[in-house]
Formats: sequence, C-alpha cells, structure tokens
Amino acid sequence: TTVPSSDVNNTTDPGQDIVPEIGITGTPVIDPVSSTLYVVAKTKEIVDSQAHLVQRLHALDLVTGAEKFGGPIVIGDAILSAPFLNGGVTTYVSGPVVGGSTFDAAWALNRYGLLLLNGVVYVGWASHGDSGFYHGWVTAHDPQTLGLVAAFNVSPNGGLGGIWHGGPASDASGAIYVSTGNGDFAVTGPLSPAYGETVLKLLPSAGLSVADYFTPFNQATLTTNDTDLSSGGVIVLPDQPGAHPHLMVAAGKEGKLYLINRDDMGKYQRCGATCDGVVQTVDLSSGIFGTPAYFNGRVYYHGAGDVVKAFQLTNGLLSTTPVSQTTTGWGFPGSSPSVSANGTTNGIVWTIQVTGYKTGVPAILHAYDAIDLTRELYNSNQVTADHLESGVKFSTPTVANGKAYIGTQSTLVVYGVLSSGTLGNPTNLTATAVSTSQINLAWTAATGPVTSYRVERCQGAGCTNFALLATGVAGTTYNDTGLTATTSYSYRVRATDAAGNLSGYSNTATATTPAAGDTTPPTNPSGLTVTAASSSQINTAWTASTDNVGVTGYLVERCQGTGCTTFAQVATVTTISYNDTGLAAATSYSYRVRATDAAGNLSGYSNVASATTGSTPPPIAFVQGNFATPQSPTSTVTVTYTAAQVAGDLNVVIVGWNDASSTVTSVTDTVGNAYSRAVGPTIQPGPAGGGGLTQSIYYAKNILGAAANANTVTVRFSAAATFPDIRI
Repeated sequence: TTVPSSDVNNTTDPGQDIVPEIGITGTPVIDPVSSTLYVVAKTKEIVDSQAHLVQRLHALDLVTGAEKFGGPIVIGDAILSAPFLNGGVTTYVSGPVVGGSTFDAAWALNRYGLLLLNGVVYVGWASHGDSGFYHGWVTAHDPQTLGLVAAFNVSPNGGLGGIWHGGPASDASGAIYVSTGNGDFAVTGPLSPAYGETVLKLLPSAGLSVADYFTPFNQATLTTNDTDLSSGGVIVLPDQPGAHPHLMVAAGKEGKLYLINRDDMGKYQRCGATCDGVVQTVDLSSGIFGTPAYFNGRVYYHGAGDVVKAFQLTNGLLSTTPVSQTTTGWGFPGSSPSVSANGTTNGIVWTIQVTGYKTGVPAILHAYDAIDLTRELYNSNQVTADHLESGVKFSTPTVANGKAYIGTQSTLVVYGVLSSGTLGNPTNLTATAVSTSQINLAWTAATGPVTSYRVERCQGAGCTNFALLATGVAGTTYNDTGLTATTSYSYRVRATDAAGNLSGYSNTATATTPAAGDTTPPTNPSGLTVTAASSSQINTAWTASTDNVGVTGYLVERCQGTGCTTFAQVATVTTISYNDTGLAAATSYSYRVRATDAAGNLSGYSNVASATTGSTPPPIAFVQGNFATPQSPTSTVTVTYTAAQVAGDLNVVIVGWNDASSTVTSVTDTVGNAYSRAVGPTIQPGPAGGGGLTQSIYYAKNILGAAANANTVTVRFSAAATFPDIRI
C-alpha cells in the first residue's frame, strides 16, 4: 500500500509533508522510443509483522501499463519500528552504500523528477520534510535491467543535503545539474566531501563525480535558518551571446536568484555576497518553493506570498526587476509555473494555487498571458463546474496535447476547450488577392445554428501568430482591405452561435498581394566630380540617388572637347564612381550621370563636370658622356663626367672587359651616388685558347647634382682586367 503521511511526518503539523499519503511523488520520465514510463513508488509492506518502507523503480508499458524489463526492482528497503513522530527508528535492509553511508529507504523521499539521459535513468532523493539524519542521493539505473549502475551521495561523511525540488537539468555535454538543501558543506577536512546548499555539476561519464559546483557565501546561515537552496530547483538556459554563453539559474528560500556560468560555476568563496562567483544575482523579494519556467527569453518565478514575475534574459544577463508580473498573488508555497505555446507564439503561463492544501481548501488553476502577466486568461473558480478539490503541496500543472492536467489529493483533473457539440467547422476557405491592397475570402458554411463567423489573420510567409480580424461576419465571404503590396497574408475562420460557442477552425488559406506599378523615378545624382588620373584616364564620382523602391544603376555619358554638348553613353554601373580609360592625351572631356530603377524610370541628369587629360611625357634620352679604354690590364679604371649633372637624372655605367676571370667588385663616384647592377655579367666565350668578352651595366637613380668635370666614376675589378672598356 501507499505510505500514510502520519508514518513519515516528524511534526504535528499536518502540512509538513505531502498529504494524505505518499506513493508516487517524483514526476515520471517517458522514453518515447521504447514507449516506456519510468517511475519510482514508495510502499508500506508488512513482512513478519514488521513494517517495511520500500522504494521501487518501475518500467511501465505506455499502452498497457504492464511492467517491463522484469521490473519493478527494489532500490532500497528499510524497516520502520513506529511512526517517526512516535520515536520510530529504521533498520537498513537493502540499498546503495557510498563511503560507509547507506541509503535509508524509510527516510528517503523521491520528490525530484526523473531524468532519462543517454540511456540511463537518474533519480534524486531527499527526506520527508527535511527530517531525520539522512543524505541527499542521486541513483542511476540501467533502463533495460533497472539495476543500479552508479550512486552519488551528497554528504557521505556528513549529513543531509537533500535534492528535493524540481528535477535534474542537463546540457548538450551530458553534464547533470542538481541543487541541494540544508546540510554539511566541506571540501576539506573529515566531513569532506559534503555539498549541502550547493548547485552541483555531475559527470555521468565519471560515475557521477563532481566536476564543478557553486555554494553561496552564507551557506552555513542558510542551513541554520532552514532557508535551503534546493527549494527553487535549477534550469539550463539556451546559449547566450557574450562572455558566458552557457548559463543556468537557481534560487531558494532566501529569495535570491543566481545566474550561473556552467563553464565556471564559482565554487565557494567566503568573503561575502559580492564574492559569490556567479554571473549575476537578482532579488526575487520572496522565498522560492517552485521551479522556474523559461519561454521566449523570459524566466518566470512565483515566490511564496508574491505575484508571478517574468525576468528578461538579454545578452547573457537578466533584468534586475520584472518586465511583467501578475496583479495578484497568494501565500505559501507560491507555485512552479508551466508554459504552453504554439512554438514561440501564444504563450500561456499556468500555475496552481494550493495555499489550502493543509486544510482541504480547493486548489485554483490560473492561466496568464505569457507576454502580459496582468492579463489573467482563465482561472478554475470562474465556473462552478471547473472547481478543483484540495491541492497537493508543490504540485505542478502539466500541459500537453491542448489539455492541462492537475493532480489533487484524490483525483486527476483534465482541463481543455469544450466542443460546442452542434457547430461544424467552416470548410473550403479560399483567399484571392484582387489588388495590391485587397484579398477576398470565401468559404463553405459551417453546419449547426451558426449566427456569424470570426475571421483571423496573420502576416508573413509561414506565419502562425493569428489575430482576430473581424467578428459578426454574417455571410460566407469577407473582403480584407487596406493591405500592403507584395505581402503574404494567411487566414482562418470559425463559426459562432447565439450562446457564443465557437466551432473549430477552417483550413488555413494564404494569398500574396501583387506588387504595385512603379512610376516614380530616382532623384538626380549630385556632386559629380571628375579628375584626370593620367594622360589616358579620368576618374568620376558622385553622390547617390534615392528611389521609392531602389536604385539599380547609373548611366554615365561623355562628350569630347572644350565646351562640348553632344553627350553619348559610355558606361552603366551600379556603384557611385567610374574610371574612364583609353582616352586621348591633352584632351578635354565632359561627363554627366543619371540614375535608373528596376522599372526603368530614369532620373534627371547630374551636374556636368569636365577635366583634361595630361600631356604625353617626352621619351627618355640617353647620352654618352665619356669613356675610358685602357690598353693594358688594370684593376681600377676612372672616367669623369665632362658635363654638369642635374639632381634626379639617371647615371648609367657600362663595363666591358676581355677575359672571364676578372669580376667587378665596385662602382662608385666622387659625389657618393649608389650604383646597382642592372644587367650581367654577360660572358661571350672567345676562340679556342683565347679570352672572352664580359659585360655588365650599372645605374644610379635620383643622383646628386654635380658641376662639369666634378664627378668621376671609379670601377674596380677583382684582378687586372684585360682591355677594360668603361662608358658613362
């Protein structure tokens, strides 16, 4: 049987734990591939007159509900001598053992949701009402055999550290994130390792070892005051731009939200709140006893005694104040929001108000607009038939397949949109664009007592965010006017009757308005300038035109001669410049430009601008200034420039000699010009047994000026050269 709450409550407060019974308290996990639901159940069984509290993992067929894989298997078994409140003690029968600490199935409570990750089922554990000397655990199970494959104890050498609200989070790397509650914390010393009041990063690949963690600076105070961190759960956020792309959030009873870098979680720093090694902290103003929800860049929290709040996530940081919040709230324990949506549109935030779970006061289901939380779309107290029974502490609404599922203390209640029963759906909806600003709709009438139709529309290819366009449409046609050209619009229609009941939707019909004819020319180009770049090129540039649709190009026209007026088109360009080449030297050219658009509309002309190409430079003239031809072998030859030299001219020295063994070692002159070899040495062999002719050419550019007979060139050879011939 299930376990009576009175067996495990350690206080006279009937609301210390879940009432009225303990059975399945952790959200199951489903494997859609094998159609298997994995769930943990706690039972009380009498064996040989002794009460055993047993924790089992079940694998159930989704279709038949039958046990699979030889299940269930016992995770842990303990004998309870009497209810805890009456001083009952437990005796270990079976269960995991880590570091000398055993898994106590009697104290242990699985409130944490199960996780199926990479072929392993993970279960988180705490205790009933944070009572007794217990340990927080994570157990890992093979999904085919259900057997234990790994176990992690939060405080094997200490105590407590329950993992108790929400469920484990995981990321693309395969890491698992959990938060722990009241308990010992130590990373050194006899109690270590102990991770009370901590957000943990566990690596399944390393046997659930701790890869990183974050512990608030005031962890000891949190434990002393029972303001533990695990009450707010954890969620992993989508990747963000900026320095910290991999983020997660955690919060607890203290009412402080921690934005944590999953790549460097911050560990434990004793120096105070400003030293918590997290990306950001946000004051939530109330204790958190529920897991947040994330939707479209917003994180939703609902604290005890507070309203539902949305915080915006932008570029890796959260807004420090809510961007939206409900107008009313309620007391303990707040709630764990759930979000339903059509993709990224039509978001609804669902919450359950269970403030009366101790006293039997009915719970209330609330639904809010996810964008504007001040808009309450629905609550279950609005209609008597929708009233709930008393709720369960820390329960969460589940939304799937267009229905909201709520567990109470005795029943499962399902909410959805009721069918009108008598109204059929409109059919055969068509949409036809008849102009650039109008689309006409037509459809086949719905069956039943139809009084009118409602038309909904959305804009853009593939859109899904329909909004109400028209109500009270009496016939089966509707003309939508005032539309934008070249734009796609989608429509759907539903019928209504006199009581306001609505049919389902018709099919969706889509049409695109045509483009409007363009008769507006671009503005004139302006600021035309032309510049002669050489004797054969003129460069043009101008300021761009504008157009109601868009400029597609420019037509460049040119005429030749001073004062010319007979222009002819020479180019079409898409840029705002043009380089005109192949022109005649020392010639005047004039230019003008006009713009065009896709419809062929032409602008007026720009201003006219003119330029004249440069003259053709004279050819380079080389003149021999002097020479020397010693008739006997020598290693040094000098030659003097007899004419004056102008700075910037080019000196050329031609060196020849009639052997192949000597080489030129240097060419210098009196004024210090630097000579470089341009050609050679070129060797032409002589007749058999004779010498050959060797020749090199040297030059000095940008020479220094010198008076006539004031500059002497000196050529030096490595050895006495035969018949040297030096010309300058």
